[in-house]
Amino acid sequence: HHMGLEEPKSNRDLRRQAILEVARAVFAEEGYAAASMSSIAARVGGSKATLYNYFRSKEELFAATLVGYLTELSATLAEAVDDAASPDDRLSQLSDAMIDFGVERPAFVDCALTLLRRPGDELMAEVGQPVMIGLGQAMWSSLTRVVTVLEDGVASGQHARRDVRGR
Repeated sequence: HHMGLEEPKSNRDLRRQAILEVARAVFAEEGYAAASMSSIAARVGGSKATLYNYFRSKEELFAATLVGYLTELSATLAEAVDDAASPDDRLSQLSDAMIDFGVERPAFVDCALTLLRRPGDELMAEVGQPVMIGLGQAMWSSLTRVVTVLEDGVASGQHARRDVRGR
């Protein structure tokens, strides 16, 4: 790639976002297995080659779609929790918000489960490092909210630590 031929970052980002929105709709309607890069490209109004300029594989596009969902989940959890509430109440608020999020977005649940069933090495081969890192960060931002509440619960004595070894 010569620098002169690169489109401005903002245009590329907007195009990438547009592809993700279409992909999300197609995955939601058709499911991961049935969705094709061709049908996504047709809706975006480009060729499959256009998609492959942004995403190296259907898996990577799918993983990037999941990053979008997880980012929304993290924001949803942040809004759902009353920081002044007890750890037990906050845990309830988090779990209710997670369940509602999944119920309202069955495609998100389908996406997450489909990706989680893939062997890690296969996924790494099909999904580029930036998207994998994005996926990790997006998962962590939601998980860390749960971890914080659990730690507060243990610290306040509300959640007793159980010996996981069962002794």
